Amino acid sequence: MKFILIFISLFFVFISHARVYRHSSMFQDVEWKLSTTNRNYFDEAGNHILLISKLYGLLNHSFLPTVDFSAEYILDTRQGATQSTYVSKQSNDQIYPAHMYLSVRPLESEPLFVRAGLINQDFLNAPLLISDWTFLGFQQEYILHHKALLKYMDNLKLVVQQTIPSSETGLEHLEQVQDIATFYTASLFASSFVQNEVQTTGNLTAFYFRNLSSATAEYGRVYGNEVRQDYFGPDAEFLYPFYGLYTRATARYNLFPELGLEFDASLLWNIGATVGAYQRVKAGDIDEDSPIQQQASGDIDVNSIRAKAFGYNMWMGLHIPIAKEVIMVLSLEYFNNDSNASPAYYNSDRYVHSGRYGVILGVKSIFEKYNVFFDLQYATIRSTPDARQSIGNPNYLSFEIGTEYDKI
Repeated sequence: MKFILIFISLFFVFISHARVYRHSSMFQDVEWKLSTTNRNYFDEAGNHILLISKLYGLLNHSFLPTVDFSAEYILDTRQGATQSTYVSKQSNDQIYPAHMYLSVRPLESEPLFVRAGLINQDFLNAPLLISDWTFLGFQQEYILHHKALLKYMDNLKLVVQQTIPSSETGLEHLEQVQDIATFYTASLFASSFVQNEVQTTGNLTAFYFRNLSSATAEYGRVYGNEVRQDYFGPDAEFLYPFYGLYTRATARYNLFPELGLEFDASLLWNIGATVGAYQRVKAGDIDEDSPIQQQASGDIDVNSIRAKAFGYNMWMGLHIPIAKEVIMVLSLEYFNNDSNASPAYYNSDRYVHSGRYGVILGVKSIFEKYNVFFDLQYATIRSTPDARQSIGNPNYLSFEIGTEYDKI
């Protein structure tokens, strides 16, 4: 991990001494968008009524033919009241980076891109695993363009990253400084367009969280993960490590080309991290209601246990043209995310983190002429049998008005 930090530092020093490739103002490359969301949660565990406004600024600028800079910042303001624990990144007004990195193409003849900086994990397209968190890290992307591959797909790329998950742990009550957490992924992304009728995309990701902080485990206790009993605060620990596979496939079919009616469907499957865990835990650390049933007293070899830890969702959408440059999207989504399929602190609050299942209904209107959309969603969410009940069984209603990126 120290190697990664040193490399990132040298990376920025190298770029700072590079000559400027073009002399046009960077402000010419700036884009912006705006969104306002009204989000309401209702259940016996609390109430959550917020109006969230976000102003986004995006800059993509080329310094050299093989060196690019990209940065996205968000101004986030919130008004309302909350008496719940649903949103892991709650805060007052703030400005923060969504991403900021330098991208270098070491060999101009090869489609290899090396990036260093703040990387937004939204590119994984894996909300049950991790949402739009920004991690400090190092990323490599290689676009595969062999003729044999292009016969079956339009695009195929491999993306590998080594990052440090964002977290804070106070040292006041710690006996010793903990190791820095790391998050590694290796992903394949593919897409194809079949006979101008079916557009398909797919991705497969192998992931590994290492040395997650006690603060992350403490949040995980509340958000649905299983943790060691009687270990709280700075001593909190996850019961299992987190590594596994994540895959997602989507298809968009043009039902009636003459009417512009299109059908979307996606299937997402997350294979969790508790299978074949290389550690030993005490029988007393495993809850009676855990998926793992205690067979004997004393130590249990987790490597011999096959514990259930899956997450999946199924999404269907219907694109209906209402008028010229006006589209309505009706959607239905079902999801189920087990307690130990991923660290609850990092996955999406759209699904109320881990140990939850439910249905989300959506209606979205897109006004292409004005670059504006309206999105209304209603969700009914319940806890899985193996999840802690601290969050309860929330329903939520969300309404968003926003724009897509456009030049200033």
